[in-house]
Amino acid sequence: MILAAAAGVILAGAQCAFAQQVWPPAPRPVTPRPMVFASLTELYRYVVQTRGLGGSADNDLVAAVEACSTSEQVNDASAGTLIVVKADLVSDGVSRMRSASGNYPYYVLRRDSHGLMLLGVMFGDGYDAQVHDGRMEFTMSLRTPTGTQPMRFRVEDDVLVNLSTPRNQDRFPFIADT
Repeated sequence: MILAAAAGVILAGAQCAFAQQVWPPAPRPVTPRPMVFASLTELYRYVVQTRGLGGSADNDLVAAVEACSTSEQVNDASAGTLIVVKADLVSDGVSRMRSASGNYPYYVLRRDSHGLMLLGVMFGDGYDAQVHDGRMEFTMSLRTPTGTQPMRFRVEDDVLVNLSTPRNQDRFPFIADT
């Protein structure tokens, strides 16, 4: 009798477990692979394509973006050097990357054994970088129609994380648009 009761409990437990399964099984979340560029020129090809400036095969356009953009190395205590690229393209004295409010895209990259890994994109008018709690943090100056708003970003592993919620979003995303 005890054996039959135990078998009933096991059987009931199996039915309960079976009832909780979902069919078809839910897909596992896919972690996107970070984008890696062989060189800064390849990053500029990506910028030309993703910012709607033209085709990435247009070598003259890519060279123009490369000539108008600036890059800065920032020492990251936790993982070596980061490269911050302020992308720009100036035609007839007017920036084609600058938003109406005066903000630019800033690409944050880390050099690894495969090339330059894109950690994310910040958008603003300028930034200040400092190490906080062992991680690189950026404070961006985001121009809005009502003034300037600080935006904070932190490098966590291989991702640039937005620590702020913007009041007025500008034209492009604040998190990596990869």
